Amino acid sequence: MRSALPGAHSTGSGVSIRHGSEIPSGESTATLRGLLADGQKKLIRQRVITMLSRGYTPREFGEYAKLAKRIGMEENIVELSAIDRSQPYVERFCRYLESEKGLA
Repeated sequence: MRSALPGAHSTGSGVSIRHGSEIPSGESTATLRGLLADGQKKLIRQRVITMLSRGYTPREFGEYAKLAKRIGMEENIVELSAIDRSQPYVERFCRYLESEKGLA
């Protein structure tokens, strides 16, 4: 049984255990098909914001940014603009997500 939290699975006792990448690849495929619920989209947006605010931009973060941009970041524009951009990749991805198509 899948948990509503991307990257976690239910143990049956109501406890979710993290595993795998920050955002599973299945979430990206589901977005392409329009299968993500609003709650899942919100969790993905928040996960991307949290990773950027921590300065954590692993190699696969570009894929996470594309996914977040595809579902839209308009709900998180305040948090996005408050992120410290002293690291080059954080600056790059913040600008990418703030670009016109990312906020639509």
